[in-house]
Amino acid sequence: MIHNNSEEEGRRYCQLRSGDASADPLPRFPYEPLEPRCIRILELQPGQRSDPFLGKFITANVDSDFAYDALSYMWGDATQTDRVVVDGAAIPIAWNLTRALEYMRDFARPEPLRIWIDAICIDQDSFDERAEQVAMMRSVYHNASCVRIWINEPSIDEESAAVAALKSFKPIPDAEHRGLGDEPSFWDPLVPMFNNGYWNRIWM
Repeated sequence: MIHNNSEEEGRRYCQLRSGDASADPLPRFPYEPLEPRCIRILELQPGQRSDPFLGKFITANVDSDFAYDALSYMWGDATQTDRVVVDGAAIPIAWNLTRALEYMRDFARPEPLRIWIDAICIDQDSFDERAEQVAMMRSVYHNASCVRIWINEPSIDEESAAVAALKSFKPIPDAEHRGLGDEPSFWDPLVPMFNNGYWNRIWM
C-alpha cells in the first residue's frame, strides 16, 4: 500500500528502481509493425514499489473481446524519469506516467495488469503508427474493460470523509444517498482534484 504520495518520496523510488542505469544500460525497445486494427497491450508484472517495472506486450485486435484496461492521464513533463523493461529492452517513461504505474501496480497486486497506455503501447518514433493508432483511440477506450484515470494530486487529504464518500459512492437510480454531508463545504477537500488541469483537456 502506497501511503506517501509526495514528489520527494516518488523520486526516491524512481532512483531505487533505476539503480545505476549507466552501469547496466539496456537497449531501447525495438517496436515491430502492427497489423491493421491491432494494438499492443502492456502486461505489467506484479512487484513492490522499489522493483523495476517489468512487462511484456500482447497484441490483440481492437475489435476483439480481449479483456484489457486503458489509461487516461496527462503526459506532463516529457523528461524521462524511469523505464519499463520489456523483453530485456527499455521503454523510457516520464514522471506522471511513472507515478501512475506505481499506483496501478500496487492496486493490482499480486496479479499482472493488462493495460493500454499510449506512451508505451504506441511506437512514438513512428509517425505512421501514431497516426493509425490515434485514429483508433475511440475504439481503444470504448472496448476497454475499464478506463483508469490518473490525476496526480498529492494535496488531497485521503483520510477525509469526502474522499471516503467518493470512493464508496455508487450511482443507483432513485436511491437515497446517505453519508454525503449536509453542507457543500463537506466536499472542500476534493476541490484540488477537480481543479486539476486534467479536466481542461480536449481529449480525456
